[in-house]
Amino acid sequence: MRFKNAFSFLFVFVLIILPYITLAQNQNVGFVEADIWYSEDPFVEGDKIKIYTLVFNPSAKNFKGTVAFFDKTTLLGKKDFTVSSLSAEAVFVDWTVSVGGHQIFARIENPRLEISTGKYEEISLANTETEKDERTVAKKLPDIKEVKDKINSTLDSSMQPIEDLKDKINESLPPSVSKPVNNAFGFIEETRMNASDSVEEKRVEVKSEIDQIRESSKLAQEDVGKETVGTQDEANKPVSLGAQTPMKYVSLFFLTILSYILKYKILFYLFSLVITFLVIRLIIKLFK
Repeated sequence: MRFKNAFSFLFVFVLIILPYITLAQNQNVGFVEADIWYSEDPFVEGDKIKIYTLVFNPSAKNFKGTVAFFDKTTLLGKKDFTVSSLSAEAVFVDWTVSVGGHQIFARIENPRLEISTGKYEEISLANTETEKDERTVAKKLPDIKEVKDKINSTLDSSMQPIEDLKDKINESLPPSVSKPVNNAFGFIEETRMNASDSVEEKRVEVKSEIDQIRESSKLAQEDVGKETVGTQDEANKPVSLGAQTPMKYVSLFFLTILSYILKYKILFYLFSLVITFLVIRLIIKLFK
């Protein structure tokens, strides 16, 4: 009799408690809070990365639905998922990082639990969204080396039409004419390259001298600061870089320009044509 009463009590208890257990399981199904991460972090403008989240299913039933990823109100993408009982699954979408403020989060849509094999019913979840991950992406500055290489490549390739024209002229001229022209052109090219090497060496030398002067000035400033402890005005007084320093900066500026002109054929010949034109115009004015 006691066993029968105990069994009846247990049966009623299960009938009362089971809906609450199921409800609690459904409420825990979904996202783990604050669960957004990235395939690369930190990231910058233009990076192609993946945004991840984790769908958690502690219930005894299979869980199915769709995860929608958002940047504020902009939909970044959707992924369907099916998570087995007592397990979790990472879901992701691809994202190309853009400039500006971002607020990344994920939302579960159309959540369903399997009630029988292959049959699902919609459920209500207490936690359908992850926390919003706020990021600010600054404008990516161009890589100086890449810009420089691109300019150099453009300058090198721009000379090809001139080379092709020179070859066509040589083909149309007799050897008695084309040979002296080629010799003159070869002499000019050799002179240009030798001058380019000399100017570049001088530019590097002047830049090294400027760096040494700046380093000496920095050390001298530190020494003044140590020797004048307690006299703030003296410690803050700048140390002179010398009268020659401004002229060295001017020299470095013009050497850099001249180095580029001599290094690239297209710049050299354009510059030569301009100088030649100005000289001829000056001569014509003098003899008028």
